[in-house]
Amino acid sequence: FIETCKKYKYKFIAYTAEKLNKLEGCCSSSKFVLKTTGTDNVCERCAVLGSDGGRLIVYKTVFDGVTAALAVKDYKISFN
Repeated sequence: FIETCKKYKYKFIAYTAEKLNKLEGCCSSSKFVLKTTGTDNVCERCAVLGSDGGRLIVYKTVFDGVTAALAVKDYKISFN
């Protein structure tokens, strides 16, 4: 995955469990994920942080062993 990001010049961001845990009240919780990673939710927390504090539009979704979530941040464009 990291090599693909480098190849296509995609931005790759990783967060520590400590940083993910600072985000409160946004996400579902899993005891298994907490035991495994040190935080109770990775995908939703990463989505919110990666969107600079945006809102979740797709909550934790699992497909073929991959877990993902999507968040967006609203912004305004002004043409003055």
